[in-house]
Amino acid sequence: MSLFGAGWSHCPMSIGVFRVPMADNLWLRFCAGATIENTYQRTRENDVFRRIMIPVDLGHIAALERALQVAADLSGHYGAEVVYVGLSGEQPSNLAHNPEEYAAKLDAFAKEDAAKRGVSKATAHPVIAHDPAVEIDTLLTKTVTDVGADLVVMGSHIPRRFEMGSHGGRMASHTPVSVMLVRDAD
Repeated sequence: MSLFGAGWSHCPMSIGVFRVPMADNLWLRFCAGATIENTYQRTRENDVFRRIMIPVDLGHIAALERALQVAADLSGHYGAEVVYVGLSGEQPSNLAHNPEEYAAKLDAFAKEDAAKRGVSKATAHPVIAHDPAVEIDTLLTKTVTDVGADLVVMGSHIPRRFEMGSHGGRMASHTPVSVMLVRDAD
């Protein structure tokens, strides 16, 4: 990648390339013999969000429907990658017998949900802990940095197991990134 971003290293006449800042983080590239019409380009490094983290509980996917859709919509708008983060314990559970099985299920869910919602870039990031119910706040806060997220989209309420609303407040106050809480439709 050139100093000027992807696709900006080549000037047809090899005389020079100049970047001129414009409104809304847009740049205009001038090159010998070029016109404004064929050089106006938005830079990826100035997009508002590049990586969106969405914590998911594979046991309560239906309750996350709105949050998943919001993350997909934002991903489409900004061209951002969506990182599906799932927490699981080291011991067998009703979701998986071991961490490897959980990681495979999370990866399959991420691929299926991304295809369903038209997300072009999606990855799964399993987080394995001794006791995820106790460590959830700490783990989610640390994972924001681990995955390089610049936005977290969270469902605000999931019955019984994880109350994401309270965790969302902690995320908002303990991470340097934006956190969007999405309430259930009810």
